[in-house]
Amino acid sequence: MRNIIHAITLSKPEKTPDLIAVVSDHIKEIDNKIFKLPKDLSLKNHMKVLTDGIQLCQLVVFDDPHDMGKEYIAQIDFFGNRILTSNVEPDIQWYKVYRQEICKNFFEYLIEAYHNGMPFDLNGGDFKENYKTVSEGGPSTTADAKPKEEEKKEAPKEVEKPKQSAKPAAKPKNPPSKIKRGKAWDIAYYDKETIELNESEVDMSTAVMVTACTNSNVVIHGKLNNVSLTACKNCAVLVDSVISAVELIKCDGVKVVVHEKCKTVAVDRSSKTGVYLNENSMDVQVNTTCSTSTFLHFPLKEKDMHENDEASLGVPE
Repeated sequence: MRNIIHAITLSKPEKTPDLIAVVSDHIKEIDNKIFKLPKDLSLKNHMKVLTDGIQLCQLVVFDDPHDMGKEYIAQIDFFGNRILTSNVEPDIQWYKVYRQEICKNFFEYLIEAYHNGMPFDLNGGDFKENYKTVSEGGPSTTADAKPKEEEKKEAPKEVEKPKQSAKPAAKPKNPPSKIKRGKAWDIAYYDKETIELNESEVDMSTAVMVTACTNSNVVIHGKLNNVSLTACKNCAVLVDSVISAVELIKCDGVKVVVHEKCKTVAVDRSSKTGVYLNENSMDVQVNTTCSTSTFLHFPLKEKDMHENDEASLGVPE
């Protein structure tokens, strides 16, 4: 926290680039310290969750933390889902506390307070001096701020605008469903849920079709024929082994995690797609059509590791 307080002291307008740089430098320093810790494969996902959570500290210098904050939370969820599926109860409890009590609560606080908090008064006094006064027990309101409060009191009342007619009622949402039809599972309309198919529910002829889900995770255990996601947003699909292909159609912000093998990943009219591979699935074929921001994430061999044990590669549009 001393580092964050130090960053906040650089609050004058001309120092804004320095403020961002200071916060980023300290986060990199923490990441490097974590990377240098003794490697324990059983804690690999825990370390990833920890470093992704630290990235949230950057949000204090953003004008609007909404979008980037959601990205950081999604990164935490990505490796956190691996912990949730490990069936190790102490690890699961640790992740839930870290994710909800620390990361999620901190992000929600920033969303609630960012328009009142971190954006500093461009014409105000030096925050550094004000912080020093507060730390010594003095008043927190600077001389520059007082006239503004008086101006605020004397401001004329706004003329009330005529009330607009009520907007038409929103279209009711479709209820979530998980139905098996023959050899295919239809999963649709889930929001902020984790849908799981056990090994006993799939076989090598099973197809799984996921439609119009948002902010949800689909976890599939065992070997199946193919998986397709259509019109899904900010979702993740975690598969053990897929014989044919994983297909994404008109999706946004979807992550595909392959634990064992997958022959093909097809991305059609989608954006911000992440495909996460392991040592056994490096021969996957990725096909893209009219899609943007498609990235492959794969582990590095030990001899190629520097600061990270994973690498990312963009797929040409």
